[in-house]
Amino acid sequence: PNFIFTHNSAGTTSKTGWNVYDYWCEGKNVIVLMFLSGSYSILSLAGLSELQRGELRGILSASLQKR
Repeated sequence: PNFIFTHNSAGTTSKTGWNVYDYWCEGKNVIVLMFLSGSYSILSLAGLSELQRGELRGILSASLQKR
């Protein structure tokens, strides 16, 4: 809950604290994390079960505001 760890298909991994993000929003099968700098990161929800999606939404809601 203190950070997000991501790994993509190109082999890039990242561990990022919530303090670098401004807010999050959700679209169809994606979550967008907006950085304070104005850039963003897109997370695909396609590979997550409904339980996992709910857990992720809960962690995000506790850490960042949703828009």
